[in-house]
Amino acid sequence: EIVGQQIAANRCTWVTSLWLEDNDIGVTGAQHLAHGLSENKYLTELSLASNPIRTDGFKAILAGLSSGSCPLSSMNVRACQIMRVPIEFQGVPSLKEVLLEDNPILFPPREVLSRGTARIITFLKELHETEARAEPKRPAEPAIQRGNSVKIPDHFGQPKPAERGHFKRNEIHGAEHKHRSR
Repeated sequence: EIVGQQIAANRCTWVTSLWLEDNDIGVTGAQHLAHGLSENKYLTELSLASNPIRTDGFKAILAGLSSGSCPLSSMNVRACQIMRVPIEFQGVPSLKEVLLEDNPILFPPREVLSRGTARIITFLKELHETEARAEPKRPAEPAIQRGNSVKIPDHFGQPKPAERGHFKRNEIHGAEHKHRSR
């Protein structure tokens, strides 16, 4: 938390590289650091190698970088227990080098990861654009105005009065069968 506050304050303008390797920084610590990065204007290199920041911490850091003007161009997140490269990765244009080795990454595919930072960014941008186009447009729901009401019948959710007592529904092996009741 203290490091995040100091980075955010921009008091240490001469600090352009920050090496926090193997400091047991977890998700919460990464979130504090992300806040600092969103305010910082001088840091160009960050190493968080061998810290358990996990995917959520990595995502928070990327979100902090994308929301601010930090000129970070190199990040080392080796062995940080990251399982997924989040979509926020493509929103940090200053990042030119990200070291992701020794993480159990499941997404994006290894063939994308092995081609470098630029290819990962391209892959995530294309995926984001494809998903945005594929989202079905929901029709606008009519606005309910004050004073308008809808009458719900008394038998709503129950068999209609004509069917009461005449049929009983039983489920047998997933199929519906109607039997006359006695």
